[in-house]
Amino acid sequence: MNKNNLDAYLSNGNIILFCGIHSDSFKNDILHSTLYASLLATRAGKDQEAWWQTYTQTLNRFGWTLNSREVRHLDFRAARLSSIVIECTGNALSEKEEQALLSFFSDLETLPANASAIEALIARLQANAYDSTCHIKDADSKDQLVSTAVLLTIVRSNKTLLTVQISFEAGEEITTDILNQPVLTTIKNGNSNIRLLRSSLDERQYSQFREPLINKLGNKLQTDLFHFNASPSAN
Repeated sequence: MNKNNLDAYLSNGNIILFCGIHSDSFKNDILHSTLYASLLATRAGKDQEAWWQTYTQTLNRFGWTLNSREVRHLDFRAARLSSIVIECTGNALSEKEEQALLSFFSDLETLPANASAIEALIARLQANAYDSTCHIKDADSKDQLVSTAVLLTIVRSNKTLLTVQISFEAGEEITTDILNQPVLTTIKNGNSNIRLLRSSLDERQYSQFREPLINKLGNKLQTDLFHFNASPSAN
C-alpha cells in the first residue's frame, strides 16, 4: 500500500485510517458521521462503556450496519499504543493493513509535539481521562495514574470498517510520551477494556442524513477534523 493508498484523519481526536482507494464522497460520509457520533457521545461523560454505547448507537441510526461486536479484557503493562492496537486488531487485519497501521504510528511518532494532529489526539485523551484509582498511587510508580481511552477506525479497501476502543491507564499528565514510549497499563478494575466493532456504511440509507449532518456540524468540520498524510510502504 503506497502513500497514496492510505489516508489518515484525526476526528475529534479519534484516529480514522482509509486503506485503499475511496471516493471523496465516501470518505466525507465516514468522517462526518463519526465526528457527529463522537461529539454526541462525549456528552455522555467519561465512562467509556457509556461513550461507546452512545457512539455505536448513533452510527447505527445513520445507516451504519453493525455486523459484529467483541468486548474483552486484555492485560498489559509498560506497553506502546501501537503494539496494543496491533494486538487488538491483528487477527482481523491483513498483513498489508497491519504494515500500513504500523507505518502510520511510526509517522505519527515523528511529528513535533505542537503539530495539530498531535495536539488534537492528546487533547482527546486528556478529555477522556478520569481518576480510576481513588487517589491511590500505583505501587511501582511515583505518579498518579488516570484512565483514558483511544478510538481508532480502519476503513478497508472493500469499504468495511473495523473500529476499536482501547481503555488504559497512563500518567496523570498525559503527554506525547503516550505515542512513543511504553507507558500504557491495564486499568486495575478488571472490567472490559477492549471494544471491537465490525461494520459497514449503507450509503443509500445515509443519503437522507448527509446534508442535515453537515449543517449540524457547522464549523466543527474545520476545527475538529485534521488531515494527516502517513506514508506506509506496503501494497
